[in-house]
Amino acid sequence: MTSRFFLLLLCAFLATPMRAQNAASNEVAPVRVEGRRFFDVGPRGPTSGAARAARIERRLRNLIESDAPITPFSPSDVRLRNGEYLVSIGGVRVLSVTRADADDAGQSARELALSQGAALSQAVRDARAARQNPLRGAAILMGQSLRELREMIFSLLPRVFAALLLALCFWILAKYARRMAHNATKRFDFDPNLRALSLALSFYGVWFVGILAILSSLGLDSSSLAAAVGVSGFVLGFAFKDILSHFLAGILLLISGKISIGDHIVVREFEGVIERIELRALELRTDDNRLVIIPNADVFAAPITSNTASPHRRRSFTVTLAPDADIELA
Repeated sequence: MTSRFFLLLLCAFLATPMRAQNAASNEVAPVRVEGRRFFDVGPRGPTSGAARAARIERRLRNLIESDAPITPFSPSDVRLRNGEYLVSIGGVRVLSVTRADADDAGQSARELALSQGAALSQAVRDARAARQNPLRGAAILMGQSLRELREMIFSLLPRVFAALLLALCFWILAKYARRMAHNATKRFDFDPNLRALSLALSFYGVWFVGILAILSSLGLDSSSLAAAVGVSGFVLGFAFKDILSHFLAGILLLISGKISIGDHIVVREFEGVIERIELRALELRTDDNRLVIIPNADVFAAPITSNTASPHRRRSFTVTLAPDADIELA
């Protein structure tokens, strides 16, 4: 069963929808300086986002490795040409900002060009200083890391607060759902095993929805997560179908009410009194005081003879009489 399980996992992985290769040209790509990510750029005409980012990074590396002086960045380093803003650093054109870039960033094209140009200009100067003086470079890198960490923490605080609030709400909802299930099963006199199952399903079912909502509030794609859970559930269900069949058969036996604890039944070649009906198996005490554990799927699929289904039963007796006995008197 283990080999079949891993084979199914592999098939599920291969069956997961993958992005089409031709869609890569429509995706954004990060622009990095010395391994540090600054912003993303999208496609520009026939040029993909990845090719555009590679071109910008190549120009920035040339600036870092050159000895040409770099003056502080100023608005005059941004020029408008053919509807695009061209950004130069040290007199070298580095990138162009299109209207699509501005729409994606939610800024005007000029504001975006100024902010990106200033950030890249400072990054080039810091990279040069780091290569000339390793200690200063380490200090610059540490400062940048601390700033990024602080920004990340402040950006995550609202999401963390929302996640905690959702966790509290779903905890209250889960307890309320379990209480409602307890009252309902008590009112209809459910079997103890079925009552415990109903309480667990109501409690953890609400928590399952809550976990999806919490992960979504933290920025994870809930639809992708739900799809992954669905695929995993399908794979696990197929791999452990025998166990699940016993589990579902136990639920159906408990719900149907055809047999209950204390009934004297005959299942296949076994005959005895039912002591327990669990979610996986049925425990039968035979007439010679042996305990027989029968999987629920076998009980559900087999013909069952209940000797206690009715308070009245007919029995046949054979009475032997002497040849000279009076039949009417007997």
